[in-house]
Amino acid sequence: MQLFVDTPPEDLRRTFEVNVYGVFYGGQVAARAMMSLKKPGCIINTASMAAKQGNVPFLSDYVASKFAVLGLTQAMAHELAPYGIRVNSVCPGFVATPMQTRELAWEAQLRGTKSELVKQIWIDATPLRRLETPEDVAKVVAFLASDDAAFLTGESISVNGGAYMD
Repeated sequence: MQLFVDTPPEDLRRTFEVNVYGVFYGGQVAARAMMSLKKPGCIINTASMAAKQGNVPFLSDYVASKFAVLGLTQAMAHELAPYGIRVNSVCPGFVATPMQTRELAWEAQLRGTKSELVKQIWIDATPLRRLETPEDVAKVVAFLASDDAAFLTGESISVNGGAYMD
């Protein structure tokens, strides 16, 4: 977490390698397998609510990488539809995980405050008034993988308790 003007090229590169290249190459492997088996299926990418808004302090490299995941999701959906492969993404918000604990500490340091205050800022920014759980995201992923979502492709589903609405 750092200001846009302070983000060195190596940090930007590392963020894209994980968040974009990982999705790209993982999607290629999955799509090739489905195509060679002549099996329809679905690919579900993980983006972020940061992929739908630029107003995310100290994370310009992350925001850019997650915007890229949304574009990639749409491109994959278009190209893979003729093979019966649906491609969607989920856009989680403030998910309570060990990674979030690190993010709270980083943001608190950058803001010159305490982690508990940043956590409360995040909760206050979420209309459902709580942090999201991994299970909240998993339920939407399960839906997207199910036959109930058989006519969804190229979509990016916000799963964030209303912290960002599109």
